[in-house]
Amino acid sequence: MKKILMLLLAVSLVGADSMATDISSQICNVVNLVKYVAGAIALLVLVVLGVELMVSGSNPIQRSELKNRMLMVLGGMFLILISNYIVGIFLPSAAACPIL
Repeated sequence: MKKILMLLLAVSLVGADSMATDISSQICNVVNLVKYVAGAIALLVLVVLGVELMVSGSNPIQRSELKNRMLMVLGGMFLILISNYIVGIFLPSAAACPIL
C-alpha cells in the first residue's frame, strides 16, 4: 500500500511539473502576442501623430498637444519593451520567456 501511494505521489509531482511548464509557455505566448500587437498599434499611432504634427503648421497649441501625445506613446512603447521584466516581477516562472 505504501509503495502504491509513493508511486502515485511521484506521478502527480511529475505531472504538476509538466503542467507548470505548459502554463508558463502559454503565459509566454500571451505576453508575446500582446506585446507585438500593442507595439504595432503604438507604432501606427506614432506615425499618425507625426503626420498630424507636420500638417499642423504654425499652431503652437496643437503642436504642443501633439508633442505631449507623442511622448506618451513613446513611454508606452518603452513599457512594451520591458513587459517581460514586468511580468517576471509577478510571475517569476514566466520571466524566462523567449523574445521572439
